Amino acid sequence: MNSSCVTVTIKQLYPNHMLPKEQFKTPHKKIIIVVGSLCFVLFGYIAYAIYDKTIDCDDSLCQIDEAELALLASDVVTLPEIEGPRGSFEAYSPLRLSEITSGKILIFFHASWCPSCRALSADIERNAGAIPADVTILKADFDTETALKEQYGVTSQHTVVQIDVNNNIIKKWSGGSRLEAVLLEIQ
Repeated sequence: MNSSCVTVTIKQLYPNHMLPKEQFKTPHKKIIIVVGSLCFVLFGYIAYAIYDKTIDCDDSLCQIDEAELALLASDVVTLPEIEGPRGSFEAYSPLRLSEITSGKILIFFHASWCPSCRALSADIERNAGAIPADVTILKADFDTETALKEQYGVTSQHTVVQIDVNNNIIKKWSGGSRLEAVLLEIQ
């Protein structure tokens, strides 16, 4: 008995049974394999992006210096509170921005779905008493403040823009998970 006879016999006995050579001939199995492969690649990219924390930013904005690296390695940093007047961390609004007439202004482009944005926001809130008196940090919603993003050339969430009282950019950077690292960037 040759192998082709065996194949015919098995097909006749089990008409719904697919032999190993034929398992990829049905379209629904191809679709499952393609979708599964895409999911694997997508989840791998997401895991890498969360681990690497450098989504959609060029190398000049994503450099981590020694101070930031030390802060990332530590668990929770609680900064000492400042005696006397303190700066603020508050929601962005055009009216609030226009009310600021002096000091250093930072706009933090935050996205609720961004893990590193949530980490920085939580650290700023936890250490709000350590914000210097001449610093105002405004938290802008990355997903809804489209015109503001265009005005300052912001293309990715977790971007901080330092501006002057005339709304001119002084500095722009991305990344950082601690208030102390943000304060170190201020010019």
